[in-house]
Amino acid sequence: MQKATFNLGIEPFQARALILGATASCNGFVETEIERVIDEFVMLFSSHRGRVAKNSFRQLTSVVKGMGRGALDERNAEQIVKEAMVRRGLKPDGRGLLRSKRWFHNAGRVEAKA
Repeated sequence: MQKATFNLGIEPFQARALILGATASCNGFVETEIERVIDEFVMLFSSHRGRVAKNSFRQLTSVVKGMGRGALDERNAEQIVKEAMVRRGLKPDGRGLLRSKRWFHNAGRVEAKA
């Protein structure tokens, strides 16, 4: 976008519009669009205590995958939802007898192969 702004002499707003238009015409996505929408969804799915349950997290992950139009896998979608939760200052809700938050810490991680 910087190259288009400086080399072509167009305004940043026009350069952004060109990128978004080209992406949409190729059935692609721009991550900032997803982030903006998911930030709002994360707030809607959170409890009054500022926590997100595992089921809500899974639903949000499915929404992100759908918005990615097949370009995102499960791990990438989980990472986007986690980042949105961190940006909004939300925490995972504990699960099970010991109120474990392991599901959140493991979400979005790539398994290391030995």
